[in-house]
Amino acid sequence: MTDLRKITQSKIVILLCQFALLSGFIYGFGRFFTIQFDGGIHPVQQFAIQFLANYFLFEGTEELIFVYFIWTIALLIPVFAFQNSRKALFSVLTLFILLNFFFYVFLSRYSPLYYSGRSQELITKTAFLGVYISILSACFPQITKRFFKSKEDQIKDLQKIDFKETYRCPHCGTEFKSLPLYCYNCLEKIVGKKGL
Repeated sequence: MTDLRKITQSKIVILLCQFALLSGFIYGFGRFFTIQFDGGIHPVQQFAIQFLANYFLFEGTEELIFVYFIWTIALLIPVFAFQNSRKALFSVLTLFILLNFFFYVFLSRYSPLYYSGRSQELITKTAFLGVYISILSACFPQITKRFFKSKEDQIKDLQKIDFKETYRCPHCGTEFKSLPLYCYNCLEKIVGKKGL
């Protein structure tokens, strides 16, 4: 069981799950960001740049909502896996930065005219999405901790309850963590006595 937990909390597995989820939404709903490439760019390079752009760039309000929504859903994977703001932020930003890094490097190298003409707009959109992701990854673990407690926290809560209630035998004063029928010290009947 602990091996399965280690695998599900592996950063690489989380990263791949996020990427698969984002890809499923983007290609499942057929959402593609259109780029007007410079002339003479090879189709493979166009495909790579277009592929990367689909993950974080948008035109119009509907696409903006879609992109922010899919990143919010992708963020839930590390939030539930780690229950830790720092790890969730690191996980989602790793994927976000990797996709952005390769996109901007490829775009500036293979389509410099398009890049120089729209770089400020594209980088602004990317920066706002990055800030949004950072804020959510800091807030979501705090919210989920209130609703979903780990097994360790549940055990601690039960232990607190267990030590909270103690009972005393009215005859000899022996303490009990539960209410027994008879006192094991003086063998007197306890249940049903007044005061307990």
